[in-house]
Amino acid sequence: MSNMRKTIVKNRNSIDNNINSNNSNTVKITLIVGLIMILLAYGTSALIYHFTKQPSTITDVKQYNINSSLVFDMEEDEYYVLFYDKTGTDAIVLNALADRYRKSNKKTLYTVDLSKEYNKSIISDTPNQKASNSQELKISSSTLLKIKDGKNNGYYENVLLIESELN
Repeated sequence: MSNMRKTIVKNRNSIDNNINSNNSNTVKITLIVGLIMILLAYGTSALIYHFTKQPSTITDVKQYNINSSLVFDMEEDEYYVLFYDKTGTDAIVLNALADRYRKSNKKTLYTVDLSKEYNKSIISDTPNQKASNSQELKISSSTLLKIKDGKNNGYYENVLLIESELN
């Protein structure tokens, strides 16, 4: 009977060891899964931040989009303002010109999107090439204004003239 008791005790100890071993494995697996979830969450948030953050370089077009009422009121002494419909036929060419010009680190180039409702008040069949303030400003097509000391210092209408001035 004592051999039987020893066997029962051994079996009981073996079962206890298996249970402890299974609990230990469960804890390890839980920790590993938790760590993986934390890493995935961090990685996802890092990717979201990377793709949604606003660039702070000079090629950041958003910071150079202005309302037509601000054309003559920017801080620089000399700058350009490019007016065009960003949904129009010239948009691809003018976007490329603006990007290339900005990367050259010359004078600041602002853009006014003529497709925006708040800028449509300056669109006219008869342009005013001598406008000296925002109220006088009238544009009939894609146009580049050169502003110097808050005054109209150059008016370039059509893609070829705009390209020539920006190069």
